[in-house]
Amino acid sequence: PEGIGKLSSLQTLTDFLVSKNQGPNIGELGRFVNLKGHIRISGLENVAAEADALAAKLSAKEHLDDIVFEGRESFGANEQSVRLLQALKPHTNLRKLGIIGYEGGRFPDWICDVVFCKLEVLHLQGCPNSVKLPALGQLPSL
Repeated sequence: PEGIGKLSSLQTLTDFLVSKNQGPNIGELGRFVNLKGHIRISGLENVAAEADALAAKLSAKEHLDDIVFEGRESFGANEQSVRLLQALKPHTNLRKLGIIGYEGGRFPDWICDVVFCKLEVLHLQGCPNSVKLPALGQLPSL
């Protein structure tokens, strides 16, 4: 719902749908400093700018250990979408990551970063243009 960012003490939010026009902006996630557990962020094709993705501050959410990024239509089909996914870098405590409906040809560099040593599950679905997987062998728990 619109104005959800005002609930700054929120700890559990399982689904966040980014609205195209009115409604929640992905930057509102930055206000939820205590989020933990799992979240599915859908509608990534509606994120207008990389700055909005950075405002979500996912890298600061150390108790959020399961994230699913979901897009539709042209998410990842242009360089801006690739930078957007790069800007949504989560905290290194991440254990499970899902990327659904990503049409980019490459994944963000952080996916294979050794600091994500706790990553146990990587789920990629509907990524038809991805011709090369990241170097996942560096992630010991995967």
